[in-house]
Amino acid sequence: FQRQRHQFYQIFLLELARDMDRNDAVVGQTIERAVINAIQDGIPLDVQTPDEGLNRELAQRWAGWANEADACDATGEMTFADMEGLIYRHVLVDGDILALPLRDGRLQLIEGHRLKTPTNTTRNVVLGVLMDERRRRLEYWLAKDEISPLAAVTRVADITAYPARDSQGERQVLHIYNPRRVSQTRGVTALAPIFDMLALFEDINFAKLVQQQVV
Repeated sequence: FQRQRHQFYQIFLLELARDMDRNDAVVGQTIERAVINAIQDGIPLDVQTPDEGLNRELAQRWAGWANEADACDATGEMTFADMEGLIYRHVLVDGDILALPLRDGRLQLIEGHRLKTPTNTTRNVVLGVLMDERRRRLEYWLAKDEISPLAAVTRVADITAYPARDSQGERQVLHIYNPRRVSQTRGVTALAPIFDMLALFEDINFAKLVQQQVV
């Protein structure tokens, strides 16, 4: 019960932050400015091998991949710079996001609300992340895309588990978030500390606008 309550609270914060990002007159534009200032035209690859010729070749190959949406994005819609901006936005608003490197060289972005812990599991799954006794991440448990973010998953059969690393120990699930504690498993929206203030600001602003309209 405690685990399900934590999961519901995580999703509740995520959806509240998304609503403010979408509908608040100040929050959405503030997030937009933060993303533009941080990412700008995209974070480039800086190749630094002893071989200058190899540096140029790798930089050219990188540019060809990163600037072609069909080559780097599983949906074929975004360049790598576009993906960087969207990923940073998700980290600010949702708290975290996943990227799955595919065999064909593309990246598939997965929104954080799909990480879920089924109610019938007894394994050490925290907010959709299976961990060992030392909190090393073993698997990421993703619900089907059509399942509502607020809906609980009751069966392990409704989950697809992705191993965190391959047989060589290389990461094959990229979890992007901003941890603030050693034991923190998932990211938390950057709006969490200011939810109450934002709600009060919106109420006061609305009241002042109505007052001015009456005048």
